[in-house]
Amino acid sequence: MHSDALGAVGMLTAFAGMILAMNSGTRLLGFALLAAAVVMGVAGLVRRREPVDSLLQPHQPKPDRIPLLAVVFALVGVGFNSLAPVQEKLKAIEETEYTEEQLREMEDALRYGSRNGRRLRRAERAEGASIGNPLPLGSTVRIDGWAITVHAPDAHTATYTGATTAKPYTVLVKDEVIEVAVGNATRYVAVH
Repeated sequence: MHSDALGAVGMLTAFAGMILAMNSGTRLLGFALLAAAVVMGVAGLVRRREPVDSLLQPHQPKPDRIPLLAVVFALVGVGFNSLAPVQEKLKAIEETEYTEEQLREMEDALRYGSRNGRRLRRAERAEGASIGNPLPLGSTVRIDGWAITVHAPDAHTATYTGATTAKPYTVLVKDEVIEVAVGNATRYVAVH
């Protein structure tokens, strides 16, 4: 194999090895590919190009840049993946990622009967809990000690009967509904 071709294959192998070495499940395979890339790069450096016509030109070896780049890239990949801060960051990323199977299990649990799923569906069906199911105009919304009666989009009355300091409330008109919010809790009232 020609030294440039060997170097190019070594560079591709080094790239694949560097990517695979970033995941804890494929780290061993990644480092094996990086080692193979170093070997291919060194083999490409050792194997010099033969002159086209050896009788007319004396044999003068030329520096082969592609195999050299393969060796350098593979060594950079090994060094990068061996740094402790990089390993800590990669581990933190892996710990926060969900696998596709875990995501499917969570979707199924929400969809088919877990307590959280039933609670979520009940909350969505509750009148005023969603934009699609607002309370009628003139209704009183009770959130965190507040009793807010919405008479019209620009008219409402509010009383606070809570035991602790009152959180501020907001009343905003959004298209076809009026949004009443206290902290993270939100209820909706129809505009008409």
